[in-house]
Amino acid sequence: MVQITIGGDVKLSKTHFESVEELKIELGLIELPQYQVPEEHKKILEALAEEAKKDKYSGLSREEFNTALEV
Repeated sequence: MVQITIGGDVKLSKTHFESVEELKIELGLIELPQYQVPEEHKKILEALAEEAKKDKYSGLSREEFNTALEV
C-alpha cells in the first residue's frame, strides 16, 4: 500500500483505488480552472501574428522540410 498526499482543494470521488490506472482515470475527470492568457501575453501574440501576416516568406513545403532534416 502506498499513501499519496495531494495539496490543494482536490475533491476525489473516493479515497481507495484498486490500481494506479483507476487513480489516473479519477484524476483525469477532475475539472481544473480554465487558464487565462494574461493581457500582456495576448498583445505579444497579436504582434507576432501581425508580423507573420506581413512577412512574404511562406515557409517550406513538407518535402523541403523533410529534406532539410535529412542533412
